Amino acid sequence: MAYIIFLAALARVCSYPTVLHHHSFAYIDRPRALLRLLLRAGGPALTHVFLCPIMSIKFASAYGVEPKACILSNSAFVEPDWDFQTLTGPLTIGLLSNLTKEKGLHTFLELVRSARTQGLGMKAILAGPIAGEADRKLVEDATRDLRDALEYRGPLYGSSKNTFYRDIDIFVFPTQYSHEAEPTVVFEALSAGNLIIAFDRGCITSQVGTNGLIVPTDSNFVQDSVDYLRQAAGQLTNLRGERRSCIDAYGAVHSSSSAIAKQLFS
Repeated sequence: MAYIIFLAALARVCSYPTVLHHHSFAYIDRPRALLRLLLRAGGPALTHVFLCPIMSIKFASAYGVEPKACILSNSAFVEPDWDFQTLTGPLTIGLLSNLTKEKGLHTFLELVRSARTQGLGMKAILAGPIAGEADRKLVEDATRDLRDALEYRGPLYGSSKNTFYRDIDIFVFPTQYSHEAEPTVVFEALSAGNLIIAFDRGCITSQVGTNGLIVPTDSNFVQDSVDYLRQAAGQLTNLRGERRSCIDAYGAVHSSSSAIAKQLFS
């Protein structure tokens, strides 16, 4: 941030048009003196690009300003995945991320265990790199204890990542990451017709809309999710039948955001 302050001040002296593209809620949820200094360094000509209206509103409130701004969603950069097949078998949930406690790994595994204890028959798929040894052991223990109920696919890229989203019904994202803004994985899941269960952080509420469950940060994520999953399992045929319409709806969002991106860059 200190480095950007220097660049913004230099650009102002040189009369360069300057755009600040925000990708973190950390300094919005907890306002920082350095960001206030950056606003002063950039001056009134500084243009702000926010990821969603929620981000813009909270930023203005946090810093007492009405910045010159536009909204550019990350949905502009995630295309719809039309190549899907109707799933068979039990309700399937999944998490794909950097697998850490902050990104929801521990909560996800607790959810799978709790669902099984409460008699909810479903399958869970876990994917992504694991950096910490303690987290790696946690996943190994869970896959051993839960057996067929939990599958770990490791880091996924390209077509393998697309297959992950096609193989699940509901994407579960209990992130508690302080910088979480408008996570691309949520759009990737929506682009494949998945429903979403996630904490109310950053722009996630506006991303999900009516396509899933948003859990308040002070609520019991595991139990709220189990209750939602039980209802979903009881309506599984209808849920899977609506997958195409979910992708169509996301396609409209993507097209609108792509048009804004092209206009901004032009």
